[in-house]
Formats: sequence, C-alpha cells, structure tokens
Amino acid sequence: MNKLMSNKKFTRITALLLAVAVVFGTMFALPVSAASGDKVTITFDYCYDSAGNIIKFQQTTVSDGYTVGTVGEELCKIFADGKEAYCIEPGHTLYSGNTLTEDGSTVWKNLGSAKQKAINLALLYGKPGSGKSLSGTEDQKWVATQLIVWELVSGCRNTADGYKCTNTKFIDGICAGGANPGVKSVYNAISKSLANYSTVSSFASAIASKAETYEMKYLDGKYTLTLTDSNNILSDFSFKTTGGVSASVSGNKLTLTSSFPVNDAVTFNSAKSMPSVSGTTLVPYGDASLQDVITGVENDADPIRAYFKVKTSSGNLKLVKTSEDGNVANVEFTIKGDGYSKTVKTNSKGEFELTDLVPGKYTVTEQTPTEYAEQKSKTVNVESGKTATVSFSNVLKKWNLTVTKTDAETKTSQGDATLAGAVYGIYNDGNLVDKYTTDKNGSFTTSYYVCGDNWTLKEIEPSEGYLLDESEYHIGAESKKYALENNSISMCVTEDILKGKISIIKHTDDGSTKIETPEKGAEFQVYLKSSGSYAKAKESERDNLICDEYGFAETKDLPYGTYTVHQTKGWNGTEFIADFDVFVNDNGKTYKYLINNASLESYVKIVKIDSETGKQIAYAGAGFQIYDPNGKLVTMKYTYPEVTTIATFYTNSEGYLITPEVLPYGKGYSAVEVQAPYGYILDSTPVYFDITAENTSEENGITIVKTEKKNTPQKGTITVEKTGEIFSNVTAIGGGYTDENGDDVALPTIYQPEYSVNGLAGAVFEIYADEDITTR
Repeated sequence: MNKLMSNKKFTRITALLLAVAVVFGTMFALPVSAASGDKVTITFDYCYDSAGNIIKFQQTTVSDGYTVGTVGEELCKIFADGKEAYCIEPGHTLYSGNTLTEDGSTVWKNLGSAKQKAINLALLYGKPGSGKSLSGTEDQKWVATQLIVWELVSGCRNTADGYKCTNTKFIDGICAGGANPGVKSVYNAISKSLANYSTVSSFASAIASKAETYEMKYLDGKYTLTLTDSNNILSDFSFKTTGGVSASVSGNKLTLTSSFPVNDAVTFNSAKSMPSVSGTTLVPYGDASLQDVITGVENDADPIRAYFKVKTSSGNLKLVKTSEDGNVANVEFTIKGDGYSKTVKTNSKGEFELTDLVPGKYTVTEQTPTEYAEQKSKTVNVESGKTATVSFSNVLKKWNLTVTKTDAETKTSQGDATLAGAVYGIYNDGNLVDKYTTDKNGSFTTSYYVCGDNWTLKEIEPSEGYLLDESEYHIGAESKKYALENNSISMCVTEDILKGKISIIKHTDDGSTKIETPEKGAEFQVYLKSSGSYAKAKESERDNLICDEYGFAETKDLPYGTYTVHQTKGWNGTEFIADFDVFVNDNGKTYKYLINNASLESYVKIVKIDSETGKQIAYAGAGFQIYDPNGKLVTMKYTYPEVTTIATFYTNSEGYLITPEVLPYGKGYSAVEVQAPYGYILDSTPVYFDITAENTSEENGITIVKTEKKNTPQKGTITVEKTGEIFSNVTAIGGGYTDENGDDVALPTIYQPEYSVNGLAGAVFEIYADEDITTR
C-alpha cells in the first residue's frame, strides 16, 4: 500500500471513526487553507468513485523496492495546507500532520528538466489543468493524474516520443480485472493528450527549418491552395493571414488564398492550443526523511508550434545563346505561350530571362543569322517556382578526316614493320591543332573541326619499320565546298619501308692463328623469323646465300624485321654454325658477319637397350670397344689421377657411357660389345655410327652422337620329376605248430601288400621366384 498513512492498522482505525461519524482529527483533516511561511502541513482524504465507493488497490504495486499499495488497501488523496498535492516518491512514508518545506525537495531537483516538463504536462492535461473537461469524479481525476505522475518519476513512461507508458504496473494496481473503470477512462484521456502533445497537422512540421513549402496554383484570377490535416488536430492551431496570404479553416481543411504572386515563400506558424491556468505555479515540497510532493501547475512555457510555407505558382524562362564563333549578342528570339507573345534580344552574354510567367508550355523561335545552320524552334515547360532554361547554339560547318596509310610497295605492311602507331598532326595555318595515331589497319578518323582554307596533314612520327613521310598534305576543308553541318573527307597516304642487307664471310678452320680458309659453296637460308621458316616466308622477306671463292655472300634488300640465318650446306667434316638472328632496323645498312666453322668433332654416347622391352638397361659394367672407319681400335686417355690409356669403355649404373674424348668427323665407326650386362647374352655384333652434323645433338652442354646397343636377356628351363609308391603285389604268410599235447595247430593267413616307386602323372606344380628376379 502507498504509505500515505502510517500503516494498515491506522487505516482501519480511521475508517471506523469515519463510519461512526466521529469528528475528524488532525490525521484526516479535510482540506483547509495552506499554512503561511515556507512550511506546509500534510493531510489526507479517501478517494471515491461515482458510486461512492472508496478507490482501492486491486493488486500489490511495488516501485524501486517500496510497496506503493497492497490488495484492498485504500488510495488516499494528499493535501498540503489544504491544496491538492501529488506524490513524487511512490511508496515512501508520509503521515498526516507531517510538515514539508517549500522548494525543499531534492527528489524534484534530481528529476531533471525533461521529467519536470513531462510532469507539468501531465498536470496540465490532468485534474489541475483540465479538470473541467475530463469525465468522472474529482477523486477519479486526481487518482488518474497521480498514477501518470508516478509513471513519469519512476521511469515507467517516456519523457519523449509521445510520452508512451512502458510499464503498466501503476494503472494495473488500481484497475486490474476491470476495476475502477472511471479512473481508467480519465487515465486514457490524459495519456492520449500527452501522446498528441508533439503532434502537429500532417502538412506542417514542429521544426521551423524542416517546414515544407507548398505551391499555390493560379485559378480564376487568384492563387489558391487547400491543405488537409490527416492527423485531425487542425482545431488545435490557429493560422492567421500572413504576408498577404489569407487562411480559412473548414473542418480538417485549411484554405490559403492570394491575389498576387508570392515569389518568396511565406512561413505560417501557430502555437498549439494548450490547457491554460492562471494564478498558480508548480511548487515542490520535501523533507529528506519523508515523501516529497508537488502542488499546482504552470502553463506550458514552450508550446509546440506548427510550421509550413507557401508560395505562388509562377516561373521564369531563361535563354542561353552560344555560338562557335562567339557572336551571341543582339540575337532576336520570339516567345509565344497561351495568350502570350514577346520578342526579345540577347544581351552581350547571349542571355535573357523572362520572369513571373504563368506555368505552361512556351515556344521559343530564333531568327537565325544566315551564316549558321538553321535552328529549329524549341518548346519549354515553365514550372512554378522554377526557372526553365532553354539553350540555342549556332553551329558552323565542320569537317572530319579519315586517313588510311599503306605501304608504298605492297599496300600492306612488310617484314616486322607495322602500319599501326604512326603519329600524324592536324595543322591550321601552320599551327598544330591535334595529333592522331594510326590503328592496326593503318587508319584513324579525326574529330570534327570548323571548315577553313588552311587545314593540312603531316606525319610527326612514323610507325615501326617505316621511314618518316615529310610531305605536307592539303586537306581541302574550305567551307564553300560543303552545305551540311558535318562533312567527311577521306585521304590515302603511302609510306616507304625501312630496308637493309645481311652479308656473310664464311671460313672453316679450328680457330688457331693461321691464314683462314674460305668455305666456298657454303649455303645459308635467311628468312623473317616471325614467319616461322624459310618456306613460309614471303619472297621479299627471305633469301638464299651461296658463298663464293672468298667465302662471301650478301642478301638483297630486306624489309625491317628480325631475320634468322640458317646454314644448310658446308664442307664435309665441318660444323654448321648455329642459327643466329639479325635485326634489320637501320635503313640502308649492311649487317656484316664473319663466320668460322671448325672441323666437326663429337663425343659418343652408347646406351644399352633391352631387346624385348625396349627400355634402357640400368646396369653398370657393360664393356665396349670402338673402331674407327678404318677398323683401327680407338684408344683414349684421361689424366686424373694419372695418365691412363683405355681401349674398353664401360656403362654406368644407368646403362649408358659417354666417351672421355671426342671423335673426329667420319663415317663407318663401330662399337663392339666385349662384356654383356648381368643377366643378358653377350652380343659382339658391331653397331655402326657416323660422326656427322646431322647425327649430332646437344646434351648437358656438349655435342654427342648417340647410338644404342640392344641385348637379349638370358633365359632357362626348369624340369620337374614327380615320383611315388604305386601298389604292385600281395604276399600271403601262413602255417601252424604242434602244441604241448602233440596236436597240430593252424595259424591264420596274413596278406602283405607290396609297392614300387614310379613316376606320378597329373601332379600340378606352382612355380614362383623365391625373390625378385630382375635384369636391369
């Protein structure tokens, strides 16, 4: 129970006294005038509903650990010196006869401005400020107001966002189960007023800076606008004539009217109508050891205001005139609209602006000077509050140029040269205006330029592989030649390819100091490397060279590019020069090369091959002897750790050998196997090979001639003989004896089988290797 009285026992005693009509004592004194000075005396009284029943708690209510009321406990009204007061410390002790000090409430001070304002609003919308407009008994109005004050001080109701209740424990404490409907009705009315406090008409804003601007339309000789309030609270505001714009209200509709254009928006604003009180202030009373209360109420010092703006529906038309030659002044235009026609001229900037036009469509027509392309009329839509801009631009005749570059000889690019990437300049009166670069097709197309007599074209940088064309080409873009605004011109230009030669002097010697020997008859193929081969190269991009008695040969002029020099013929027993590349990139230059080929020599690589599997026999120790073409045994030397001469050469663990020395050029060499690898049959059949250029290859940086020797694996047969005992005969053993009585006794006959050892047919054997058998 709310400790408005000392305890339950005290409450029951008081109720009894009232029942027997005992004169009221000081603990339940009826309201009287407030005491003078800064102290007030507290008294209480019961609260009754419309049927005369005392208003009681329906369920226990607790706030911040304090019991505000228990089931069946009466809720009593507070008086401070006879003035109705409201508790701001629910559940705290306060007795009749206690005194509280004016402005002595630390609780009130600690609530903060937001809660203080919210409580004052609750009082304004509650019994102190709106008691006459609320339904129910005066006590029901007081109880409902007190419940909302408790909700605000205890944090059970927001102090913003519509002052929404977030915890219904206080109203439930009194009205649970449908009890005290009169209190609930007043409570709902106050809550609704609080919820609508910050609400303004739907077309307005409570913040001036966010006020929306509405446009008045021109109709029947005046500007008018009707706004509808979907929030249904237009009656809470009073909008008056502002800035020459009159306002009238009909239900939820606000009609605004003006006889004249309103170019600058007019702002309407009105304070929201609030309950009004006079001769009262909100005063807090308190004591550190007792429950604090407040009395009175104050008018809202900062009421909600509604803002919106209006302006008339008129617009402007602005014309902007441009011209390629800059002549924009005094150009004449005619503007026509619904009942409107006016002719104006542009100012020095090529502009004019018509203001205060009635919104609608207007047609703008230029009186075009003869030196420009004819301009079509334009239609522009003038909107209220906006400036419609229309632009006219006089255009001069123009041209563009497509240039196609080709090879002067073949029309298409030669060698590694390309028609792409050439840079050309467009000049006017000898001044460079723009640069353009040819594409992969040798072409480019310029932008458009104003027609004139002195436009020219000149190459600035040639494309790769071509010589610079120093010619200056007249474009022919005179305006008198053309009638249209945009005109296209085509031009073909040719380009000379860069060319050079390759010369060779061919010798054949070992490189030692001596008089060199020209290699007459050595032949070389020279071809463009990017073609891939001599056969695939164009005739102009290849040449075949045969060295003369001086070993000299020279190509024809070859177009720009990288060329491969490939030797095809040479003297027997001489090496061919490895292919090499020559970059022809300097016009008229001869690229000279002196080539010396030593006699051909090569190491010999002998590889052991299994004749059945075709795989290399990975086994060390196979021995070979090598014979030259004359049948002479070849011997070689190595010097580490001492000079040693060898005539038999052995394979390594991988099954091959490479001779320690080279063999000179020759045909008819032979290798004879003198020791076979383990598991293979020795085969002394000679293997013949030639030391010639076509047989050589490079391996690990050395020149080798590779030959293979095949060996057949050794094989054998296994004979198995299976024998065993076989039944062959039976021996019978029998007889008798004479016993002690002299009688003959016969013994039983015993048969003994006899066996002989012979071969057994039909036995099946499985043969498998006891361990892995390999020939490497």
